[in-house]
Amino acid sequence: MLEQELIPVIESVKQILEVDSDKISVLQERLPKVVQKLVDQQVAETRRNMAKDNDELIREINILSAIVSDVIEHRNYLLDLEKEIKQKQKEVR
Repeated sequence: MLEQELIPVIESVKQILEVDSDKISVLQERLPKVVQKLVDQQVAETRRNMAKDNDELIREINILSAIVSDVIEHRNYLLDLEKEIKQKQKEVR
């Protein structure tokens, strides 16, 4: 009698194990694709961040380049003025 009562329970456990192993198989099949998708998303985000950082650096470099150009231009102007002053001083003497 006890054996007859256990048979449905044993069958239920077998079904549960089969369902779980099927789920595990499906998960094992899907896992590489899911991981690859996550990696691709992370790579894309990293690329976007790097591009943004590069754009900011290029802007800063362009600003600094313009400042350096202005300083060089101003220096040349001052050197020309200095030459002119020295020339006029020679003429006065």
